[in-house]
Amino acid sequence: MLVLGQNTAETELIIAFLPKPMPRYPAHFYTDGARAITYQGRREIPQCKSMNTLVNHLARTAGRAQDALEALLIHDNHLTEGSRSNLFVVHAQSRQLLTPLTETVLSGVTREIVVNLMNATPYPVQEAEIFVDTPMAEMFITSTSMHIMPITTLNGLTIGDGTVGPVTQEAIARFEAYYQNYLVTEFPRSYTPTSENPPSK
Repeated sequence: MLVLGQNTAETELIIAFLPKPMPRYPAHFYTDGARAITYQGRREIPQCKSMNTLVNHLARTAGRAQDALEALLIHDNHLTEGSRSNLFVVHAQSRQLLTPLTETVLSGVTREIVVNLMNATPYPVQEAEIFVDTPMAEMFITSTSMHIMPITTLNGLTIGDGTVGPVTQEAIARFEAYYQNYLVTEFPRSYTPTSENPPSK
């Protein structure tokens, strides 16, 4: 967004939005899973979407340095959220689909949609404290641009059996069906449904 001019009684601001196409993530991330790391840090007011994104920036920088797609924030030994995404895990023992407590994260639109969609399946979402050493069978992250991104490696360690598991596959299928239906409904003249993987937050 570009803002020009002074906001006075004699003049008006000129506000220009410069559209930029969202980049696409490699297709194999969605079929084989991506890598993530953990990063010690926490946004001061997790529920607030503010301009203070220093922790997010530092986490992303650390992730890029280790060739990881995302960096998951840790606070008091709890996994909270990604530097630009929300987190879901499947507990290795209970097989419960978990997401961190809403009050500890910035709950994105995609996260809320996924919760609603999965609550209508055999894999309802439960909010819980997720510790660094919580046994995990599956992990995925969500964002507007990534949609649902499987994570199969965390800090160099394999999650579960290292494949995109059935709960994650179910979440991807349901979200993509929802997304395609939304586009067809809202933009019937300009959109043609596609089976391609989603663009890349």
